Amino acid sequence: MMNTVRRTDGYRKYQSPNPVVRWLIERFFARITAQIEALQPARIIDLGCGEGLVAMRLMDGLQGIDYVGIDVSEEMLGMARSNCPGSTFIRGDLLQMDIESTSSDMLLCLEVLEHLPRPQALLSRLASLPQKGAIFSVPWEPFFRLGSLLRGNYVRRLGNHPGHVQQFGRRAFAELLSAYYPRLEVQTCFPWIFASARPG
Repeated sequence: MMNTVRRTDGYRKYQSPNPVVRWLIERFFARITAQIEALQPARIIDLGCGEGLVAMRLMDGLQGIDYVGIDVSEEMLGMARSNCPGSTFIRGDLLQMDIESTSSDMLLCLEVLEHLPRPQALLSRLASLPQKGAIFSVPWEPFFRLGSLLRGNYVRRLGNHPGHVQQFGRRAFAELLSAYYPRLEVQTCFPWIFASARPG
């Protein structure tokens, strides 16, 4: 796959030269990949795919799975198509587009919910879709903010990314998801929380 990416926030996060950060990211993707393999999906929809950096990581380790990324930003999608020319990327607002018409047996929603004023609106839509399951992740607070602050990022905001309007600890994350996915396994993978969720 191509590795020419702009230095967006996604680049700085997933392509960091810091060896500790890189180790944490590699461990996170290994855990996510293992959860995907356990469900053996034929097709994945990645909601909020951004520049395609998650697709680059996941699809290198997952063979024979059809991948579709969705994002609202055409600029991000342009980078995603360049980074992952073998995958499909679609422009759409997750809260308004007809997700139902994009059939899948697995949903990915990685680091999206913390950006939404009302994540319940998206979760209600997603839980109603036919699926084997879904994987969600969010920053594990307050540790994610502390890590950003220690690296000198967003100092005036005490380490909080300007796009993050929600803060999740493990209990709050589990309570949010359990209202829509009764079969839920929540795990921590510092500095993230992720959940493997299945409909009832």
